[in-house]
Amino acid sequence: MRSCKMKKALYAIICMLFLVNTAYAREIILDDRLEVIDGDTIKQGKKRIRLYAIDAPELKQECKNKEGKNWDCGQVSKTRLNQTIYGKRVLCKTKGKDKYKRKLAICYVDGTDVNEYMVREGLAESYSQYSDLYDLAEEHARSNKRGIWSGEFERPSEYRKRKKHKKSK
Repeated sequence: MRSCKMKKALYAIICMLFLVNTAYAREIILDDRLEVIDGDTIKQGKKRIRLYAIDAPELKQECKNKEGKNWDCGQVSKTRLNQTIYGKRVLCKTKGKDKYKRKLAICYVDGTDVNEYMVREGLAESYSQYSDLYDLAEEHARSNKRGIWSGEFERPSEYRKRKKHKKSK
């Protein structure tokens, strides 16, 4: 009987160590060699990380402000992400990989969820088809007419489809 309890205890300890080790393996710490590719993708060396559950305007994408004037929402999104993380220690917690084999991650700077920040500022939308994690942040941006929600814009996913369709003609 005592041997059985010891085996169970040993098994429990091994399981806990495995879980702790797995949790740490899913964290990536990025340093100041970080490169911002666009409003939802970052890179360090060969590691490309797509910010989980958000979709930012594409680099060449334009949006319209409340007066109907075009603004470079894709570039603004990239610039703001760069300003948010430049020169800072970035901690990313991976959530898997996308179809392009990029790591999907929630990234933090000084304890702030960068993904949520981008959505709350209206520089990305919640990618609800993958997760509802940032739906409230998007609702905040919408109701306060922040960023892309200040006027009209084409959803980044629709913009990509349209551009891809144009190229295939």
